Amino acid sequence: MQSLPLPSRDYVREHLTIALSGEGSLTVAVDQIDLVLGLYEKYDAVQGRPHAYLQGPHVPESLKAAVRDSYRMLRPGRKLSVIRNDAMQRAERCPFCGLLAPNELDHHLPKLKYPALAIYVLNLVPSCHQCNSAKSDLDPPEPGRQFMHAYLEPMPAVRFLDAVVDLNQGALVVEFRIDPDAKIPPRLLERLTHQFERLHLNDRYKREANTLLVNHATALRMAFDAGGASSVQSFLQEQARHEFETFHANHWSAVLLWSLSQHAPFCEGGFRPLC
Repeated sequence: MQSLPLPSRDYVREHLTIALSGEGSLTVAVDQIDLVLGLYEKYDAVQGRPHAYLQGPHVPESLKAAVRDSYRMLRPGRKLSVIRNDAMQRAERCPFCGLLAPNELDHHLPKLKYPALAIYVLNLVPSCHQCNSAKSDLDPPEPGRQFMHAYLEPMPAVRFLDAVVDLNQGALVVEFRIDPDAKIPPRLLERLTHQFERLHLNDRYKREANTLLVNHATALRMAFDAGGASSVQSFLQEQARHEFETFHANHWSAVLLWSLSQHAPFCEGGFRPLC
C-alpha cells in the first residue's frame, strides 16, 4: 500500500467542458461547470472522504447523469483518454497491493453514489483488477473502514506491514498482517487493517512468497557456502534494504526478506528445502 503523486487540477474545467458537450460541439453553460467544480473543491477539502455534499443534492440530476455517463470518454482513443493515460503513468504497480501493474481506474468514491465525480482526476486511482473488484463500490460511513486516499493521504513513513515467519517440517509458514503495535494513530491503524483484510492481501502475498525464494535461491546457497548463517542474514538484510529504498517502507517482499533475516533456523540452512 503506497501513496501516488498528486495529479494536476489545471485542466479539470476543460475536462468538464468536453464531457458535457458530448461527442459534438454543444455549448456548455458556465454555471453548470461551476456547480461541478464546487464539488471538486469540497472533495479536496475533505480529502475525498464520504460526504453528503459530494453527492450533489443541489446539482440537477440531468447534469450529474451527464458527467457520470461521460466516463466512457476515458476509453483509449476517446476525447478524455488523456485522463486515464495520465493516471496509469503514476504507478508501475497497483498502489493497493504492489503486486500487479494497474489496468483499471478505481473511483475512490463510487460514481454510482457520487456521479458528478466520475471524471475528476483526484477521484480516479490506477488499480489492478483484483483490488478494484475487492474494493468494489465500498463507501462506508464508519471512519475506521474508509480506504486510504492514494493521492490525498500520504502513507505513514514508518513500517506497519509485518510478516510472521516460521518453518514447519521443511515448509515455510508466513502470515502477513498490519502490525497491531505499529507506531501510528489508532484510527489510521484501524483503516489500514480494514483495507488489508478487504483486499485479501495476506493470501495474495503468501502466494508470492515461494516465487520470491526461488528467485533468490542461488544467492542464498552461495551466501551460506561462503559464510554460513551470518552471511545469509547479511544477504537478506541487504536485499531488504535495497527493496525498501526502491519501493517503499511497507512493500511486501522487502518486509518478508527482513523477517526471514531475523529467523535463525531459516538462515542456518532452513531455506534449502524451500528453493
